[in-house]
Amino acid sequence: MPWIRQKYHLEEREREALVALIALCGELVVPQRKIKVCRDPADDMFIEAALAGAVEHVVTGGKDLLTLKTFETVHFVTPRTFLSGLRFQ
Repeated sequence: MPWIRQKYHLEEREREALVALIALCGELVVPQRKIKVCRDPADDMFIEAALAGAVEHVVTGGKDLLTLKTFETVHFVTPRTFLSGLRFQ
């Protein structure tokens, strides 16, 4: 995952720990629907996964997802908003 190293400047040990945490706590979902709503078509897969996983919030810094604010039952919020514990609209 070179993009993780480049974006977050993580050392190999830290990257391995992150992948292990995701494997331990993550849940594999298989989207059942194809969605085409995002300005950036590459981001539609995140919406598909969120719906398949029945999540309430997607925490992201992605401007295209944040612009949507909400799609069906999924809310797109920044990390700051999510961690602040504010009520989402």
